[in-house]
Amino acid sequence: MTFVMVLMMVLTLGAWVLIPLAWGWDAYTVTSGSMTPLVRPGDVVVAAGDHDSVRVGTLVVVKPVRPGAQPVTHRVVERLPDGSYRTKGDANPQPDSRLIGPQEIIGTARIVVPLAGLAQLYLGRGAPVAGILLITISVLLPVLKKSPVLKKSPLFKKSPVRKKSRKQPALAAAVVCVLAASAGAAGTSWGTSRAAWTRSTSASQTWASTAFYYQTVVASAPVSYWRMNNTASITDVMNVSPLTVSGTSALAASGLRGDPDPSLRFSKVANTYASSTNAAYRMTAPMTVACWTSTNGVTFGRLVFKGTSTAGDVNYLLAFSTDGTYMRFVMDQTASVRATAGGAGKSDWAKDGTWKFVVGVYDGAMARLYVNGVEKDAVTATSMVGSNNRLAVNESGTNAMDGDIDEVSIWNRALSAAEVQNLWNIGKK
Repeated sequence: MTFVMVLMMVLTLGAWVLIPLAWGWDAYTVTSGSMTPLVRPGDVVVAAGDHDSVRVGTLVVVKPVRPGAQPVTHRVVERLPDGSYRTKGDANPQPDSRLIGPQEIIGTARIVVPLAGLAQLYLGRGAPVAGILLITISVLLPVLKKSPVLKKSPLFKKSPVRKKSRKQPALAAAVVCVLAASAGAAGTSWGTSRAAWTRSTSASQTWASTAFYYQTVVASAPVSYWRMNNTASITDVMNVSPLTVSGTSALAASGLRGDPDPSLRFSKVANTYASSTNAAYRMTAPMTVACWTSTNGVTFGRLVFKGTSTAGDVNYLLAFSTDGTYMRFVMDQTASVRATAGGAGKSDWAKDGTWKFVVGVYDGAMARLYVNGVEKDAVTATSMVGSNNRLAVNESGTNAMDGDIDEVSIWNRALSAAEVQNLWNIGKK
């Protein structure tokens, strides 16, 4: 009786997944909890390519921001007058910073089938193999029991309880594995930890269901974005210019919550810094610079520096004060006028090894400093000088710091307070 109930349940769930595929819909296995409580890991979402049904509250699958990036599945929370949409993950505290045009929507979610993707979730590409293996064992058991050699084995000793219970669980498990795997038999893709939906039909693509820091930064279109994950050459995610690491360095734990990607540890004694020379980093209009940092002690140190130490040549700078007690965002307006956000509105900087998110923003009228998503100071700034093309993360000699730096990014626009707060909320530990 138990076997029949399990079989009927599995067949019903499997039908809910497989039958809609005949209508041209697609099935997705959930691999993270970022869309909870509606959808949980192991559930299967069936989606249709129907753009006309998009309304506030609809779950939509969105094209990636660039080739090779992951598409996103989120809920529509607002439709703007220009026809674009604002989306948000159910488990995320803030909406996505990226607005979605109608042409970027791939499809809408129609059905959620609870637990139908558990085998694929835990076994991945091994689900079909496991199912076939269990079926084979179940079929061969009666044949093996008739073997003269094995007939006397305690394993096959006659017992009404053993005889009934040994066969049925294997068959039930086999059916579960095969049905769950069959949804992905036409081209299963098994995603990374960032993926929440894994496409299991004809195309091999992975769907992300939460605004992870990396994805949010890329979607916001920075000029450059370095993850600080290498001790020699650090790739620019936006493919503008890599950073070359000088001096002895080491990798350390990431500054972001749940991020397996490492950060770079800098040493003042070893004279460690990373640099690049590119005209794209010369800013004279609204811009933003951001990074994550951790230190146990510093008297002075530059985190991100564009320019030289010559008066009137500091394009933009995130740095500790000379006594190491507060953070500053510095920019020269002219050869003799400097704007320093953080000087007047000082706040203590706990040198306790905890990670902090530091952002400098110039919006054309004010220079603003944010620490951990909160604006700490704002000063008037109506112009911004250019400088040479060299940009450095940390610095050599007396301007260096001991500590870790992670996720350095630069924009040629001023991020809003809401965008800065959203990045902090996503990345904070």
